[in-house]
Amino acid sequence: MTSLKIPAALSMSVLALFALLALVAAAQPAHAQTSEEFAFRVAARLHTDGEQLEFGIQRLDDDGRPRGLHLEQRRFIALDREDHRWLTGDDSFLRRAPHYEADGAAAVDGANVRVVVRLNPSRGLFEFGAQYELDASQLPDSDVDGYAPAAFDRKRFFPAGVEHHRWLYTGAIRFTRVWSDDAIGATAPADIETAARTHLAAELSVDEADLALDRSEGVVWSDASLGCPQEGMAYAQVLTPGYRLIFAHAGLSYAVHTNDDGSHMLTCGDDGAVAADIEAAARTLLANDLGVGEDELRLESAEAVSWSDASLGCPQEGMSYAQVITPGYRLIFNHRGTAHAVHTNDDGSHMVICGSGG
Repeated sequence: MTSLKIPAALSMSVLALFALLALVAAAQPAHAQTSEEFAFRVAARLHTDGEQLEFGIQRLDDDGRPRGLHLEQRRFIALDREDHRWLTGDDSFLRRAPHYEADGAAAVDGANVRVVVRLNPSRGLFEFGAQYELDASQLPDSDVDGYAPAAFDRKRFFPAGVEHHRWLYTGAIRFTRVWSDDAIGATAPADIETAARTHLAAELSVDEADLALDRSEGVVWSDASLGCPQEGMAYAQVLTPGYRLIFAHAGLSYAVHTNDDGSHMLTCGDDGAVAADIEAAARTLLANDLGVGEDELRLESAEAVSWSDASLGCPQEGMSYAQVITPGYRLIFNHRGTAHAVHTNDDGSHMVICGSGG
């Protein structure tokens, strides 16, 4: 059998070519996905009405320290419930701590997480777990829910007769979460800012020059509603990168939310716009309470609210409040991945820090 002889020079050239191709491949931008452990715990307590159990969810840092408690609208289960089926709470978008790419772009990631709860049929106790939303690439064709199977810790049962206002916690619930390496800019590009300004000016019927840009930031919206869902509308439940731009006009702040290329944008909450002086006062109050700089707080949302009484939606144990409908605002600020809520009356003369994310 005749063997094929390859000249040494050619052999070296082939090896050099493969080495060069390997270096080029290694130098390409990394768009692969990476895995990271993501940990939570569920909190629950007896609601003040004595008839419901209230629950929320907390992100845990790598060292086990809890971040702010997220309390969503659907977070109650009746104590006299006899049905043993699992119930789910509303989604909480828990932001991963921002990290930065080599070019300085901020990579903003997070996860949709929800509480699952039932009355355990064998123990007669409430049982809590949590689920996180899967990436589209992880979904089987038959999956219509979009969430990973519920995960639990051994410490997950709650008695119905816990004390008022005393939060009890599950053990740590851990997931291996898949993150995208793609980054979104820390601020909106000039063309998106211009388009957002034009969009808002047309809605307000004012000159574009009269709108002052207060803030611009990269955001990953929890679904395709861009953080501003409209009643009666359905939205794709996928993480949607984009931007939030806050403009000021005549003493009021207006938010424009966009997707990542600016092809879709909307004015979010202009009917509940908060006066700039109220936002500034709320920012100062929270910054002083946390012991941080005001510029470290990012306004995530601001909405007009009619509080059910003078407690501004945040009653303190042992206090009595005038039982009158009290108009005001709820402002949610974010600091290093934790949401903090400030509640106010309509003129900002009274405001309270109400837990985390409430």
